Amino acid sequence: MAQKRMSPEMIRDKNKYDWVMPFDGAFAQASQNGRQFHVRTNGRPAYRQRFDFVGLFSRSRCKLARVKRRGKCYHIRTNGKAAYRQRFDEAMHFFEEKAWVKKGESWFYIGPDGKRISG
Repeated sequence: MAQKRMSPEMIRDKNKYDWVMPFDGAFAQASQNGRQFHVRTNGRPAYRQRFDFVGLFSRSRCKLARVKRRGKCYHIRTNGKAAYRQRFDEAMHFFEEKAWVKKGESWFYIGPDGKRISG
């Protein structure tokens, strides 16, 4: 039996979330008590972790979302687990398997494994 896809408004009201953004594929960004996370189309959280900020999951093969927690940025998988160990001062969305990040005064690209790559 197919899961029922709920609207962001229905999910927000049913779960007492602060807000729910429109779905981008199988996930939407949501907030509850000022902490952000992703929800599935059935309204349930995609994982247990909560963050200061969550971005959209990339549409590339790596399917990673940028997050911010305790002042540091990194990327997570759809299960909420960190994609790599490094933490950055800033992190942008993945596009074509690379993301622009900042550490200290330096900006550079990383791959889905968090390792620095060229251009």
